[in-house]
Amino acid sequence: MLRESAVIAALVLSVLAQTGAQPEGPARWGKRSGPFQLAIVSDREEYKLGEAVRVTAVLKNVASYPVLHEESLVFYSIDIRVPFPEWMPSRPQAKLTSEGERAAHPLRGNGLGMTLRPGREIAHEDELSKLYDMSVPGKYRIVYSCKEPPEAAGEPALTVVSNELTVTVLQK
Repeated sequence: MLRESAVIAALVLSVLAQTGAQPEGPARWGKRSGPFQLAIVSDREEYKLGEAVRVTAVLKNVASYPVLHEESLVFYSIDIRVPFPEWMPSRPQAKLTSEGERAAHPLRGNGLGMTLRPGREIAHEDELSKLYDMSVPGKYRIVYSCKEPPEAAGEPALTVVSNELTVTVLQK
């Protein structure tokens, strides 16, 4: 049942990507990697503690030719850094919630492929506050990445990295 739902979701995303039903383009994109660029946007910059923090990832084919996009059922690697004072050189990663743990592991390794035409985008939304512990007020820095097949045989897979997004969680 879960695998069937994932296949249906992938087919819907494929149809959206190929028909031109695209989300509004993000203002900021991550660095180009091969034929891809990745951007993340949130519905707001600030959230009250306990509100749903939603982030949409948009992967775009910026090449002038069609490319294969291999969509894992775990779509993106998400790096969320918790609020810490600015003077600290590094920030710890946010911990997965129990729901995040369940979502992150059972389907890893399964994947589907589709051809993404030039200029087309494919979008995926996550409710990060369900997947990660975002219970401390402050600024969270978020970056998504994904692996894509190499452009030529024998080359390594491409790692596509998004822009950095900062969302602020406020006291209630």
